[in-house]
Amino acid sequence: MGFLPIIVAILGFILLWGIVNFYSIRQRRSEAKAAGRAVFAAAEQRNLLVKELASQRFRDDNLAQLLQYISKQLDDHQPDQISLKDKLKIEQKVSELIRDIPPMEGHAQHQSTYQDLRTADHTYKRAASVSRLRSAEYNELLSKNPSKLLARLSGFKPLPSQ
Repeated sequence: MGFLPIIVAILGFILLWGIVNFYSIRQRRSEAKAAGRAVFAAAEQRNLLVKELASQRFRDDNLAQLLQYISKQLDDHQPDQISLKDKLKIEQKVSELIRDIPPMEGHAQHQSTYQDLRTADHTYKRAASVSRLRSAEYNELLSKNPSKLLARLSGFKPLPSQ
């Protein structure tokens, strides 16, 4: 009869730990997914500005061709048709292409849209950074023992890295 209370206390502690850890993993996953949604919302805003710039006429044919190329890349890859990992790679490539757009001088509307595009790209980069951090925290939590065991039993899967 002396070991029964000890066994019950140990099992109670394990159960309590499991419950706390389960909710911690779930909370981290929801934070990571919310950060991922913020990335795609920022990317969508940025992509609308790219398409708006691409629809305008420019004296510089190289700039017009670059904007048309970026716009075509965005149209070719719809989120429903490709995986999340590929979509993240495409968004990163678009961000690199946006850096190649030279400053626009002259026409006020072009300059305003260009500044909005730079701001939207900066917002996208911040959101992507936060999303990478949240995903890394979640994936690290899933990879450490003893949370790893609970994650496997509960069906939690690592999120794709960005």
